[in-house]
Amino acid sequence: MKAISAIVLTLNEEGFLPGCLQSLSWTDEIVVVDAGSTDRTLEIAKTKGAKIIRTPWQGFPKQRDVGAKEAKGEWIFYVDADERVSKELREEIQALLKQKESLYRSYRIPHKNMILGRWLRYGGWYPDDQHRLIEKQAFKGWAGELHEHPNVEGSVGTLKGELLHFTHRGILWMLEKTIRYTQLEAELRLKEEHPMVKIRHLLTAPFRELWFRGVKESGWRDGIRGWIEILYQAFNQFLIMVWLWEMQQEKTMKKTYQDLDREISDEL
Repeated sequence: MKAISAIVLTLNEEGFLPGCLQSLSWTDEIVVVDAGSTDRTLEIAKTKGAKIIRTPWQGFPKQRDVGAKEAKGEWIFYVDADERVSKELREEIQALLKQKESLYRSYRIPHKNMILGRWLRYGGWYPDDQHRLIEKQAFKGWAGELHEHPNVEGSVGTLKGELLHFTHRGILWMLEKTIRYTQLEAELRLKEEHPMVKIRHLLTAPFRELWFRGVKESGWRDGIRGWIEILYQAFNQFLIMVWLWEMQQEKTMKKTYQDLDREISDEL
């Protein structure tokens, strides 16, 4: 059987890491790439016999590249701390590794997103394939600042077994993540010289998301959680446009708030 190395990125994941590592106990090696955890993350990783690599956070692509560089297996398997390898996926990968030659050099894996305590099947949340299992010799590195993806030589297959993903764990968690990711998305669009944001952008961006999640992907079929996600993802798109508008204003407007404050103070 070909050797396989699991790669897990961590930063203060003491709550989710034990279950993740347990679901990876069948792999030949577990490489934990830690970005400076201050909780029990490293202690848990050591207890499970993981190889620990400490490196400052440089973004998902570079962190994942560090893991690949340190991995010794013929195949590398990326699993996040809030993900679990299902029994079906484990058995499918083990059968794949027993083959003398693989039909594909890398594989996408269905993502079973557990949102607000339940699996959402509709709304574009499933199968949400993730490119995570890669023959190391075919791996060329990760790319993309926000929606990262691996560059891999050769053909790509899709497995049937699923990665279970515990995400959108509560409204506060969602809001905190929204602030970070919508700002990053807006920064990327600013770099790409997105047209100046107009009123139509504020309206059409969330409307397109509503149509995609709610109508095309039938998100309403997931009940109240489905409706919450439809509206919340539309809100995300609206917020990206607002961030982008603010960034464009800061880049182009001649007067700052400090200038305005001085003008008003002079008139008082």
